[in-house]
Amino acid sequence: HIPTTAPGDRPLFVRLTAINNVKLLSLLSDDLRLVVDQTSPVAGVVYNSEHTHFNRKWMSGTDIDISWADFADPESSIVNYAVCLGRVPGTCDVARAKTVASNKHTTQFAVEESVVNTPIFGTVVATNGAFIPLNASATGPEFRIDITAPLAGTVTVVDHTGAATAFVGESHFARAKFSNFRDPESGVVAFEFAVGSVGVPEMFYSYHSVGCGVAVDSCSIADFETHTLTLPHKTDAIISIRAQNGAGATVVTRSAAFKVDLTPPEIDDLAVNGIVGTKYFNPSAAVVFQWTANDPESQIASQRGRVLCQPTNAPAEKIWPTSRGWQPLPGNTVSVSGLSETRCLYIFQLEAANHAGGKTRIHSNGLIPDGTPPIVSSVTIEDGFADGALIQSSTDGIMAQFTASDLGSGLFQYEVLVKQGSSTVASSQSPASVPGLHAETKASFYLASLIVGKQYRICVRATDMAALV
Repeated sequence: HIPTTAPGDRPLFVRLTAINNVKLLSLLSDDLRLVVDQTSPVAGVVYNSEHTHFNRKWMSGTDIDISWADFADPESSIVNYAVCLGRVPGTCDVARAKTVASNKHTTQFAVEESVVNTPIFGTVVATNGAFIPLNASATGPEFRIDITAPLAGTVTVVDHTGAATAFVGESHFARAKFSNFRDPESGVVAFEFAVGSVGVPEMFYSYHSVGCGVAVDSCSIADFETHTLTLPHKTDAIISIRAQNGAGATVVTRSAAFKVDLTPPEIDDLAVNGIVGTKYFNPSAAVVFQWTANDPESQIASQRGRVLCQPTNAPAEKIWPTSRGWQPLPGNTVSVSGLSETRCLYIFQLEAANHAGGKTRIHSNGLIPDGTPPIVSSVTIEDGFADGALIQSSTDGIMAQFTASDLGSGLFQYEVLVKQGSSTVASSQSPASVPGLHAETKASFYLASLIVGKQYRICVRATDMAALV
């Protein structure tokens, strides 16, 4: 029996002397080291995971990992551990204690689903190797079990204003908003996004975090944008949002497909009073601007226009519309009145935007007022037929002779008409186009379908580049 007053931090040695009846002795010495251990082990730290120094607040299944570290006994060492789970620290009502060897620092339990979403604590008891064993215990932080995935929300692709869109106009850029992702047990703690096609959701951008991680209790981020894409023109793409709850379970929601449109709208055939490319207009009437706008990928979203006055040797100034910078244009034509200032060279500017944000802006030629119509005179039939003369055939081509001129904007077109009274009964096959020509003297026409014995008149109608007739 070693007295309890023997020092516990220094080694003791045994020496045995044996004496027989004739007082002969034998001395036995041994360097066997004996240590008196009357102290409990040093308690360590318990972790709610398979790895030490990391705690899970939520477990994703009923297989529970517990690990521990830093239990120690400098005198008699740790012999084994007893590990259990309970609803209260230090209890074992969820999983009975199991003995674990001293060289192990992790173990696993299978628990019933009845304990899902209830507080659970892991407790570890370390026992030393003293003759009368002593122990020390530690309990890990509370954790719970969540065996369900988050509830899926919605994902909406948006443009730079935050409005929902079905088109994207930049190959490197995509934005989305997402909402209503929920998890009533462990909460949604992280979001990731990916960009791809319907068949390959990560084709253009693999899953990346939007900014939250599993270390937070909940993630309040509700939108994202990326500038590192390479989206081909005309691609049908989708954005995927992957939400993760506190137990590590995930759910994925994908947006509706959006079209990638990297080209701006096309604007063609800008006409002034029906004439494409003219530099003239009639200042005494409203000026009608017409055009065609088209975008085969994302369609035309909006159009707007304005008229500028460009005085000689002075900056341009907007004169229409008067109340705003641009006039929204719902269709492909607009009528503008009051363009009558002689100091102005008028310019009509037109802008069309598609649903992907692409824009095209064009402008007319500088427009000059021309208030004088063309002059048409000396209309006769070939060979100088007199007024009231008889025409022998109504099927042959007839040549009309006339003088049509416009010394201002020039002629745009003319046509020959055959009239009976005030009604036109025949005409040249199509108006002859002579843009900018200042004079013309003859044109052919046919008298087919005329009635024998009736009297007709030959008329010539000329239009100049200002659309005056």
